[in-house]
Amino acid sequence: MKGLFIKDLRLMKNQRNFLITLALMFLVLIVTGVDASFFMGYVPFLLLIVTMSTITYDEQDNSMGFLMALPVSRQTYVLEKYLLSASFGVGGFAVTFVIFLITEKAEGSSMTSGDYLLVFMGFLVFVILFLSLMIPIQLKFGSEKGRMVLFAIFFGIIGLVYLVNKVLTVDFTQTAFYQTITQLPMGILMAIALVLFVIFVFISAKISLGVMKKKEF
Repeated sequence: MKGLFIKDLRLMKNQRNFLITLALMFLVLIVTGVDASFFMGYVPFLLLIVTMSTITYDEQDNSMGFLMALPVSRQTYVLEKYLLSASFGVGGFAVTFVIFLITEKAEGSSMTSGDYLLVFMGFLVFVILFLSLMIPIQLKFGSEKGRMVLFAIFFGIIGLVYLVNKVLTVDFTQTAFYQTITQLPMGILMAIALVLFVIFVFISAKISLGVMKKKEF
């Protein structure tokens, strides 16, 4: 496992210019007053895409066959990809959320602790969902086809939400579901989020492992 982490971190050095550019752009946008909530969705997804590039490198020049010839099981390989992606994706989200809190407090925001928790949970669920979708799709379809499938899924979700809003013309913040969620104790919200995370990741990992077991190198 440790060897796989070291390998992937060294592979990610190939994209250090991209990461440096991302950090500089991040600082410029903060200075210019862009809403920090934008980064909670933007930065983690970019970092997840960077971690997924390690799978692309692994599949080049029959490198995957070489890896599987080493004392590395397919299960270990899949587990390492989830841990690597979670480290960067959730870590990037945590940093941007702290910046969001600081900027909101500095601007005298009227948001309550419950509102902040909902924002935190909402964005984190999307990060975990994106991670859970991205890894099995990348393993199954590869880099180019995987991106197209992923974009198709997310554009389909966005289109569905848009159509539902147009047809039902309902303000989500005024629905009984939203009102009920916002009134739940923080402990229950945390428990719900944890259950969702476990379900997403467990299903995703089972699919990814199934894909890896069927691959021939």
